[in-house]
Amino acid sequence: MKYINSILFFFIIISFTACSSKKEISLNSQINSISLDKNIAIANVPKTVKSPISIGLGLGGYVSKHVGINVGTSVRPDIKNSDALNLKRGIEKFNINLEELVFRGFSRAINEDKFYKNKFVPFGANHTIHLFVSKYEMDDSFISSTAYAKLYIELKVLDQNDNVLYTNYEVNDSIDSSFSQAQIYSKKQYLEKALNDAILNTSKKLIKEMKSK
Repeated sequence: MKYINSILFFFIIISFTACSSKKEISLNSQINSISLDKNIAIANVPKTVKSPISIGLGLGGYVSKHVGINVGTSVRPDIKNSDALNLKRGIEKFNINLEELVFRGFSRAINEDKFYKNKFVPFGANHTIHLFVSKYEMDDSFISSTAYAKLYIELKVLDQNDNVLYTNYEVNDSIDSSFSQAQIYSKKQYLEKALNDAILNTSKKLIKEMKSK
């Protein structure tokens, strides 16, 4: 029995030693070269979204024959997705290629990054970045009448076998602007500037996070 316990103890020690010696390989230690896929996915803009404000219903009752509402129930009604729909119409009005703007903006940001600029190549890389614009809208400043574009971008890093090694999701910070929404939509150059500022800001945030992995 003592002999069996010794053997079991030996295998337990070996097992723990093997596990402790295994170190997770960081993302950036695997990247010799990296490129950006030109096919930037852009999500469709929904016509309605859930209201950010819940409405409390203080009385019990029925909204239909089968759906009851009790005291204290709150609901979030659907509202028109105006900020995003207006931006979509502005992009279409001026025939702006949002996919191209995102590709150029992210490429600029990564080419300016000291860590990645020598790893970033147009093709033939051992890792590839894929971008997905999951949401975009125009936002008004809380402290002034000016507005700025907001882009929500998801990033994925794939290896040569199309395995997803890393994913992240960011939205740009508020951006100083001297234009109102009406002014931004009045000229193509103003709208493109608003979009480019948002793209560059979001891209830099994505790259900063990716560098830490």
